[in-house]
Amino acid sequence: QVSCSSAGAEGRTNMARVSTLAPAVAACALITTASGALRAFTVAAPSHPTSVAHTGGRLRGRTQLEGRTQASAAGRGEVPLALGAAALAAAGAASQRRSRRNLGATSRQAFAVGSEVVWNGKPGTVRYVGPTKFAAGEWIGIELKNPEGVHTGTVMGVEYFECQERHGVFALPATLGGETPEPAAAPVAETPETPTTQGSLLCVGAKVAWNGKDGVVRYVGKTKFAGGDWIGVELETPSGLHNGTVMGVSYFECPPAHGIFANPSALESTAPPASPAASGADVQVAEGDRVMWKGTEGVVRYVGSTKFASGEWVGVELNTEGGMHNGTVMGVSYFDCPPRKGIFCQSAALTVLSEATAHVGQPSPQNQFGFRESPERLTDAKPFLDGIDIFIFDCDGVIWRGDSLIDGIPAVLDKLRAAGKRCFFVTNNSTKSRKGYKAKFDSLGLDVPPEEIFSSSFAAAAYLEQTKFKDSGKKVYVIGEKGIGEELDLIGVPWFGAEADKGKEPYMGSGGKLDQDPDVGAVVVGFDRNVNYYKIQYAQLCINENQGCQFIATNTDRVTHLTDAQEWAGNGSMVGAIKGCTGQEPTVVGKPSPLMIDYLEEKYKIPSRKRICMVGDRLDTDILFGRNNGLQTCLTLSGVTSEELLLSPDNSITPDVYVSSIADFYP
Repeated sequence: QVSCSSAGAEGRTNMARVSTLAPAVAACALITTASGALRAFTVAAPSHPTSVAHTGGRLRGRTQLEGRTQASAAGRGEVPLALGAAALAAAGAASQRRSRRNLGATSRQAFAVGSEVVWNGKPGTVRYVGPTKFAAGEWIGIELKNPEGVHTGTVMGVEYFECQERHGVFALPATLGGETPEPAAAPVAETPETPTTQGSLLCVGAKVAWNGKDGVVRYVGKTKFAGGDWIGVELETPSGLHNGTVMGVSYFECPPAHGIFANPSALESTAPPASPAASGADVQVAEGDRVMWKGTEGVVRYVGSTKFASGEWVGVELNTEGGMHNGTVMGVSYFDCPPRKGIFCQSAALTVLSEATAHVGQPSPQNQFGFRESPERLTDAKPFLDGIDIFIFDCDGVIWRGDSLIDGIPAVLDKLRAAGKRCFFVTNNSTKSRKGYKAKFDSLGLDVPPEEIFSSSFAAAAYLEQTKFKDSGKKVYVIGEKGIGEELDLIGVPWFGAEADKGKEPYMGSGGKLDQDPDVGAVVVGFDRNVNYYKIQYAQLCINENQGCQFIATNTDRVTHLTDAQEWAGNGSMVGAIKGCTGQEPTVVGKPSPLMIDYLEEKYKIPSRKRICMVGDRLDTDILFGRNNGLQTCLTLSGVTSEELLLSPDNSITPDVYVSSIADFYP
């Protein structure tokens, strides 16, 4: 029996229906009020009366049972509250799995907005209860007492609640405790909310089903958006929430709207990943072996059994941050490596490049960063060109310097296209949009269509579009030139600043202050030849005082090419000014961020990154961008990097090959 009171507009009590419950246990269920609102509450078996109070927009129940347990809602049918225990028993027999998917509040106590809770030993207050866009299921949004969280209540551009910086977290109900939990004498044993006992479900590569949709596990481990361990799944159909990136952190890669994160209990295993024996590819590996995993090189750090899945697993420290963890999975440390450089896989997924014993007494062909010790100057270009299908060219220092075309470029591009190669042009210079760069190519006599041009101004707009910033209703403040604004106009995102703030000066007399627009939800910092104190102050006010305001940098290049006579201070100086006064690190969307290559790979269905070559003149952006994303790399000496710097023992980033200019492709 249950009594539910919900004050309507005239103060009358609304009738409610309860989803069918399993017998003789306390449960969380959903009720539908007369107004159509869904609410979660705790209900007891018919023989134990329960009083449920509807307050503050949420229902909180206090059972008179001395023990509690998690129970489940019955299939799809709903029955009147007066149904007896026999009907409840019949309806609840097959309900266990469905309850976990449909009822978020399946913990030992119901959580209401305003209630005090404990998360990972840290006290806080519930500010939100409901579904989210970053992961499936019902979530509890918590404002912690101290700055020990991960956000401000805004995740992926969606504001769920408001709190101070690093005071917000999201958690599943089962991971929370109340500050004053009710005593429980002789509690009924409950179904544990722990990872499934099916080891294969927790393996990267395992086939699973989520809400009836098939997918493949791509990530297992901790996340920054919520506490606990999570399973990242790539669905077969575009019925997910993201592309594997949440809150600017890439956990795995998949097409847009194909990715979801779920608790292990929300997944069903449909087929385990193929073992080395089953695949017929029994690869023998040992600790210290240098291996290749999905186009990325690394070193074997662990071989053996694990607690997260059955069978033998290989732990690899990757050379670049394309991994999933730091060698610790679900609280167990198997090896140590920097964050996001560790992965676990089965040996069949690896290619052995060199065995550990082969290096005894011999110098390693690679340095500590995983790059070649001695880069190779390209002398015979034909074998190299035969292995490449797509060339991605940086522009400044590769195609032109300032407004001057580098010798031999038109002929090289013509020959590459005649050989069936696709060419794309990327630039970290944000002063122009794609339309503006098309005009520059035309002025230099190069026929390049707009769809082959990718500027960092376009990357900033693409990032905001991907994270659905427009849906937030917020504005963007721009430090930069017209290229960023033109790209934002194309996606319909309101913005201001940039060239309009060129000559502004803040009043700094007695009582002087600068008021920022509270509706600014992102500050985009691009190269700006008219940067001034007004712009810096306005940006820091938005980032420091507008909760959830994003700090986005088109790039952090140290220098740039404004003329062919010398180097000029690059966007890194503008970004550095904002970092200095906000203490915040930006989300970088240009090189070496993977956003551009992810976009190209998805749009043009590129089958293998190893047949793509990144050609650039900068080690710390162009070459690092290529290496971090599994591409072939070619450095040109026609820009900012000299051969002396490249071959210096102090240089830790080296390309696969280097040339004086790309004219060396066809000498």
